[in-house]
Amino acid sequence: MIKSDPRVLEHIQQKFSYVLVDEAQDTSKIQHVIISMIAKRKDADNLFMVGDEDQSIYGFRGAYPEALMSFQKMHENAKVLLMEENFRSDAHIVKACENVINHNVLRHKKKLIASHPAQVPVKQVEVFTRSAQLNYLLKAASDIQEETAVLYRDNESIIPFVDLLEKHSIPYRMRKSELNFFTSRIVKDLTDIIHFAYDPCDTDAFMNIYFKVHTYLKKETARALCGVSQANGIPVFDAAYNSSLLKKRQRATIEKVDSDFRLLKKMSGKDGLIYILYTMGYLDYLERSQMDTRKLFALKKISEGTPDLKGFLQRLDFLNKTIAEKENDSKVPLILSTIHSSKGLEYDNVYLIDVMDGVFPKASKPPKKITDPCDVTFEQETYEEERRIFYVGATRAKKRLTVFTFKQATSTFAKEMLR
Repeated sequence: MIKSDPRVLEHIQQKFSYVLVDEAQDTSKIQHVIISMIAKRKDADNLFMVGDEDQSIYGFRGAYPEALMSFQKMHENAKVLLMEENFRSDAHIVKACENVINHNVLRHKKKLIASHPAQVPVKQVEVFTRSAQLNYLLKAASDIQEETAVLYRDNESIIPFVDLLEKHSIPYRMRKSELNFFTSRIVKDLTDIIHFAYDPCDTDAFMNIYFKVHTYLKKETARALCGVSQANGIPVFDAAYNSSLLKKRQRATIEKVDSDFRLLKKMSGKDGLIYILYTMGYLDYLERSQMDTRKLFALKKISEGTPDLKGFLQRLDFLNKTIAEKENDSKVPLILSTIHSSKGLEYDNVYLIDVMDGVFPKASKPPKKITDPCDVTFEQETYEEERRIFYVGATRAKKRLTVFTFKQATSTFAKEMLR
C-alpha cells in the first residue's frame, strides 16, 4: 500500500515524526523495508534502532539481523553507537562469551567490558555419557540454594531430566515453549508398533508401520491383507497366512515378524524398545530415511524402569500431560528452559547441557571459515546463528556458568569459549 499509494505513506509519515525500533535484531526483512520507508521523510530520516545482532536467534521466524549491519549504508548520515558494557555477568563469563561470539563474521566488532569483577571461572563438566550428565544434574537439583536455570538447544534434551525430577519428587518450573517431542514422527511410529503388538487387528497402525519393520510387503499387498483382516475380524498376520498373495519366502518373513510382535508383549519397556530398534529394523528405516535420531536417547531413558511397553507408553503420556499442565511456582529455584524461551532473562546460575557437535550446534562439524561477510555461505550463516544461540544461553548467567561436554565428542563452541 505505501509503495503503490504515496498518499498513504505521507499520511503515516505525518502521524509519526520519529520511529524507534526496539529488539531490532528480531525484525524481518520486509519489516525493515516498511520501517525505512516510514522514517525517510522529505526533510529528515528520523530512525533510531536498538538491537544486538549477536542475539539474533529467530532466523526460523524470518529475523533479518543483516539490516543492522547495513544500517549506515541504508540511511544517510547514520551513526552506530556501541554499548559494550555488560552489567549482568561475572567478568569471567563476559570474557568467555566474547571468545565465542568473536568467531562470527556477520556482526559489528565490539570489545565487551564487564562491570562486575571476575570471581568464578566458567566451569566445564566433561562426562562420558548423557546419562552421566543427567546424574550430575539430578544431584545438583537436589541441593539448589539460588535461582538456577538448565538451558538447552532443543526440548528433547530435557525430557529425560523431567522424567528423573518427577521420579525423585524434586520441584522445578518450566518455561513454556512449543513441545513437539510427543507428537513427533518417531513417537507416533513407536506408539503404532506397540499398539499393533497388543492389538494385531489394528489395520491403521499396520499400514503406518509395515514397511518400517522388515515385512518387505508391497503397499498393495499390505492393503489387501488389511482388507481381509477387517472383513473377517482376524489379525493381519493370520490373513497373511491364508493369503495366496504371498510367496513361500514372504511367508517365512511374515512368520518372523509375527513372532517378533508376540515377543514384544513379554518384554520390559527398555528391552522392548531396544528390540524394536535393533532387531525389528526400525532404526534401519530411520537411517534409510535420513531421519533425525536424536530423540532416541530420551526415549531409551524414559523406557528404563517401565515394566512393559504399555507402561512405556503410559510414561510418555504422563510426561506429556505433566509438562503441558505444569503450574509454575515462582519460589521454586530450578528453572528448565530452551535458550529461545530464556532470551531477555537472567539467572544466578546457568547449566548449558548437551554442548557437543551434532546436538548443539546441530551441525556435526563447522563449515569452512570465511572472513569476508560478503562471501558468507548459507551454511556458515546457519552455523553463526547456532553460535549466537549458544552465546545468548551463556549470557543469561550472572554468577556461575557451567557447560556440559563429552569426552568422546567434539564441542566446537566449548573449545572456542574455554580456549
